Amino acid sequence: MLELVMIVESWHPQWCTRRRTRYRSPVGPDLAEILIQRRPRIVTLSISMANDHHTRVLIVDDNHDAVDLLNQLLTMQGYVTSVAYDGFMALDVAMSFAPQIVILDLSMPKFTGDEVAPMLRQVSKLENAFIIALTSWGDSQSRALTARAGFDVHLTKPLKADELFAALDAGRRALAELAACEIS
Repeated sequence: MLELVMIVESWHPQWCTRRRTRYRSPVGPDLAEILIQRRPRIVTLSISMANDHHTRVLIVDDNHDAVDLLNQLLTMQGYVTSVAYDGFMALDVAMSFAPQIVILDLSMPKFTGDEVAPMLRQVSKLENAFIIALTSWGDSQSRALTARAGFDVHLTKPLKADELFAALDAGRRALAELAACEIS
């Protein structure tokens, strides 16, 4: 499926105002080609492949900028996301959002990531969530800590995009395998 995103600029001489409107909708390839050829007053037009996996990902870190940036990146890749900025908030959001994948920092206020992960595993609807540690701690003790706490993957900051997407793909594969086992 293709997704159309365009910003249309309109001018109203009567009110001497300029307005920018952003439109976002799924389109077929034929319509996309016509719009690209005839773009009257369209300031920005972009058409991209939309992912249709809709995997729910909870992003948890006390660094607001990092969370917000990662949230935007994953949303653009077709993930359904929710965010939390501390351990307590992560538990609260997880209960209502029911994430399939959790990206969790270790060092946070109001419960650390290694405290949150086992708590998530104790909730029946979250026990099979794929939990990714994302931390600046990359030493062997930290990796052992995340393994004991129930994390599936340990990633270190600064994060490389290929490592992130490999971990997310591993999570999606693990969830698909689990779903296949439940069906049979």
